[in-house]
Amino acid sequence: AGGIETVASEGCHTSEEAVAYVKETQLPIYCVCGSDESYGELAEQVVADIKAAFPETTVYVAGKQAEELEKALQAAGVKEFVHVKTNAADMLTELLQALGVN
Repeated sequence: AGGIETVASEGCHTSEEAVAYVKETQLPIYCVCGSDESYGELAEQVVADIKAAFPETTVYVAGKQAEELEKALQAAGVKEFVHVKTNAADMLTELLQALGVN
């Protein structure tokens, strides 16, 4: 058996809550999920703060974003965006390799 175990948060509504969650869980990879509205208001700061506090942490964002927001999120430290057009096989292979599963 194999797979990737996920750990869901109770929901982070501020950048400080997101950084505290990362500090508490100490996982190597996170995926920021939210509504379109919350992405516009919060995502860039959340990603920037997580990467500032934990530079080795990999951060993905769920959903295809508008080009301007994608650029801002990438500048903040997002590795990739996970959405319906994502090549799932490639992404899962990459994640498993990053987690040390051969």
